[in-house]
Amino acid sequence: MKRFRVPGFSFSSVWCGIKKSRKRDLALIYADKPAAASAVFTTNRVKAAPVVLGQERIRKGLCQAVLINSGHANAMTGTDGKRAAKETALMLTKALNIKPSVAIPSSTGLIGGKFPSGKIKKAVPRLVEKLSADGAEEVARAIMTTDAFPKISLRSVKTGGRSGTVLAIGKGAGMVCPNMATMLCFVLTDVNAPKTLLDKTLRAAVDGSFNRIIVDGDMSTNDSVFLLSSGALANGTFSAASADGKRFTKAVEEVCSDIAEMIVADGEGATKVVRIEVEGAKTATDAEKAARAVGTSVLVKTAFYGQDPNFGRVAAAVGRSGAGFNPDKMDIFIDRLKVMSRGMEISGVEKKAAKIMKKSAFTVRIKLSGGKAKAFVLSSDLSPEYVRINSEYRT
Repeated sequence: MKRFRVPGFSFSSVWCGIKKSRKRDLALIYADKPAAASAVFTTNRVKAAPVVLGQERIRKGLCQAVLINSGHANAMTGTDGKRAAKETALMLTKALNIKPSVAIPSSTGLIGGKFPSGKIKKAVPRLVEKLSADGAEEVARAIMTTDAFPKISLRSVKTGGRSGTVLAIGKGAGMVCPNMATMLCFVLTDVNAPKTLLDKTLRAAVDGSFNRIIVDGDMSTNDSVFLLSSGALANGTFSAASADGKRFTKAVEEVCSDIAEMIVADGEGATKVVRIEVEGAKTATDAEKAARAVGTSVLVKTAFYGQDPNFGRVAAAVGRSGAGFNPDKMDIFIDRLKVMSRGMEISGVEKKAAKIMKKSAFTVRIKLSGGKAKAFVLSSDLSPEYVRINSEYRT
């Protein structure tokens, strides 16, 4: 049985009373000493109170404790919400006997309404008391909202001749569209790395994972991805360009990609994960526009769900994307099967295409034949279950 441990970190989770289901809804990630830290947050202009506070505190490059609640986003809660974010974090720092500047709150759940800071404060002593090196999986469960399953990924990485660990704990299922999603992700490592390296590594990892996923085209107010280094491995310093640096970057990218793919697979009611690849574009911007247009198209996503090989919808989405290309030179493939050649549908392949679309994961590749630029996104299908979940979310 795999043990999700990271030297220098401990974890805990409890039910504090936010979720009516009585499932755990409050979690803590704690470093034995202030960890070198980097983070990326939502680009939504409407930002939750913990995001605003987190952005302010992470600038110093240190974080020792992250207090995470699920069930309430603490977004659009005004000055009361901002005060509550600071007060709950302060309560935690007193219980842990650490500086307020190294404690960051994080929230996910319903937007609006009064933030239940009283319930969180009451549960903090119990949360601190339960800290354990083996609590990572329970943290993954405690931060779930509409998630169907907990999301956690682990890699080992050789650094300075020593074996280090990179662990990612995430959540997300809906309100998912680049950049990032309605998601939280906490990447933890014992590899000793400076903030400058963490910043570069995290941004590259996020761009290749969380910024490439699409479920419903909506951007959350709470998106946050953290990379914290306890330094417990006590390895020597290394640069991003070194062999150690490349291995470390690869491990961070892999755990982020794992969580990102889990989020798409768990997309509220999703039954399929579809990789949309665009190649042969004139520019990287054109490739990105085309891939995102296909990945966000409701018509395309419903066709995926219905296993309907209606690739005219894919072509139309590329056409309205704003990307520059010649439609008479566009080819479309589903996995290795060519379904459109030089802008025209190929006859006699519909049954084969429909069979491929029955799989839980497949690729749609769009070749524009106008250059060398390429891009990809991961998208899901759109099912009736998505409508049910989101129409009943508050009620």
